[in-house]
Amino acid sequence: MEQVKQGNQAFREGDRERAIAVFTKALETCPTNVMALYNRGRVSDNLGRYTNAMADYNRLLTLSPKNIGATQLRGALHLRLGEFPAAIADFDRYCELSPKAEPRHWQRGLAYYLAGRYPDAQRQFTRCLQSNSNDVENAIWHFLSVAKTNGVEKARAALLPVGHDRRPLLNDVHDVYAGKLDADALLKKLEGVVAGHPEMEDSRFSVHYYLAQYFEVTGNAQRSLALLSQAAQLKSVDSIMTDLAKLQLKQRMAKPARPGAG
Repeated sequence: MEQVKQGNQAFREGDRERAIAVFTKALETCPTNVMALYNRGRVSDNLGRYTNAMADYNRLLTLSPKNIGATQLRGALHLRLGEFPAAIADFDRYCELSPKAEPRHWQRGLAYYLAGRYPDAQRQFTRCLQSNSNDVENAIWHFLSVAKTNGVEKARAALLPVGHDRRPLLNDVHDVYAGKLDADALLKKLEGVVAGHPEMEDSRFSVHYYLAQYFEVTGNAQRSLALLSQAAQLKSVDSIMTDLAKLQLKQRMAKPARPGAG
């Protein structure tokens, strides 16, 4: 346990390599040290060493199948890697172990959507928006899920209302989906925002990323790809979204979208 504390201290001090080294020593002393596995996996995950992180999560969950934290972290990592059925399985297990988390589990909604389980995604994002009525992203993903199965017009008619999202320009994105604002007008507005604003990097990502999703379901594959390419070069506050943008871009480049394809 002392080595785990030392590893945690190294992490707090910003020395992630030393933290991994200390956790590794702890595991050499006690291979079944669940906390060392959990913490080493998280640090590796944070550093983008996904193979190492996955190995630690798998090992931990073999030792402790009901470990709630590791179940969620492994699901999120499967999501980043595009392993959507595996992500859903972990998220389902996490919600089973922690039922109170289910109404807010937007990551499970994303996994459903990206796996093509659109009705399940609709249900999940409806619940998420009920838990947080000001989160525009839940309404957007619900729209996209409906559009995939029933078309854009029905999706627009079913677009869930939202309150005021404090993140800059997210409500404007909602207006584009609602047909109240032109996408180019939003992009022009984005360009007019003062560079270097502390919140704007995430907003730049969100505008480009969600307009890319919008143009994909409305049949403008070329515009969607261009915006997705830009989003993949930006950073989201939630690194999962950054990884998903890169993953979707890679998939699109490998198999170019056809106009009108959904």
